[in-house]
Amino acid sequence: PKGWRSSTLIIVLGCAAIAGVMLAKHTFADGFGPAAIRGASRDKVVQLDDASWEAPKTEPLNILFVGNSYTYGPPPSGTTVLNNLPRMFKVVAESLGNKVHQEEDTVGSCTLFMHRPSVNPEGCKDPKVCQKIDGPRVNGSLQCTIPAGIVVKPQYSPCPQRLDRSKWDIVVLQDYSTLPSIQTARESMYYPAIDESVKA
Repeated sequence: PKGWRSSTLIIVLGCAAIAGVMLAKHTFADGFGPAAIRGASRDKVVQLDDASWEAPKTEPLNILFVGNSYTYGPPPSGTTVLNNLPRMFKVVAESLGNKVHQEEDTVGSCTLFMHRPSVNPEGCKDPKVCQKIDGPRVNGSLQCTIPAGIVVKPQYSPCPQRLDRSKWDIVVLQDYSTLPSIQTARESMYYPAIDESVKA
């Protein structure tokens, strides 16, 4: 996307791979197969074990997490505190002396297909097409919208427009848990969503 740095690293995680994020060296492991991305996306999507990418040295690492409850993490039984992976990443990275600016675009049970730029255009005001977000985790002043009809819960942090609004060093894409394991779903939803996110 237009706002990304030329060296933006895009990481595609399966639900099991989230635990493979290694913060100390800014390297990432597990969960990404060579056949996951097709065509023009391959030059922007880097395998998680690619050692050629380096985090910025002086500025904070700008990282966007896009996903669902596997990313924002529903609270443990009996509590209301989220097991928030983006926040956890920031806390651990900063405890190791790395500056991090992290944001997220998360909606429970949604696929990456719902987060696509083409269904979440900047400046949408038609209530038949989109709904404005104003909640505890995304303030209405941010002018974020998602497709009309999606039920928004307080633990969500939906703002697909964030993809184009900042210069990201890393974008983490996490899809619906079982969707990538189904061939027809990969072909009709998974690959197109990643392709569009990279090309937008």
